[in-house]
Amino acid sequence: MPATTLDLLDVPLSLFSIPVVWMVGFAPTRLRVKMFRDTIGWNNLEPRTNLERLEKDPKVDKAFLLRLVRLEGAHQNGLEALPLWASAVIAGNMVGMNNRTLNIYSALFVGGRVLFNYIYVAQKTKAHSYVRCVVWATTTGISLYMLVQSALIRLRSV
Repeated sequence: MPATTLDLLDVPLSLFSIPVVWMVGFAPTRLRVKMFRDTIGWNNLEPRTNLERLEKDPKVDKAFLLRLVRLEGAHQNGLEALPLWASAVIAGNMVGMNNRTLNIYSALFVGGRVLFNYIYVAQKTKAHSYVRCVVWATTTGISLYMLVQSALIRLRSV
């Protein structure tokens, strides 16, 4: 009998979310490099000087420059979120947390990180920045909740 969507929730898939979250964190960098290549060219020999070169170019549109800065910010935030997320998923799996629970939280976290990146890069108003903060707090809360639940499961087993 073929697996249904509901059956997949019970399959141990949560560990796959770790490399997916890593890729989501690097997606803004890929876009940023492409934008550099399309304008002044990407200096791969000294990649951390690319933004400075662009800032010194008087022909560069300020909105374009700010978008590149936000792409870098989204990337950095993804790198900051990854260790907490990976720890939560690994801890949940180590203590035998229910696969369905792990998979649901993994899907919510990945979706939240994609949404975070989108809002971070596209934001234009202070209200957008507050929505971004809510999404960040929600995904961070998911990681912390899983870590606490893992600790409680472990405590109950001793």
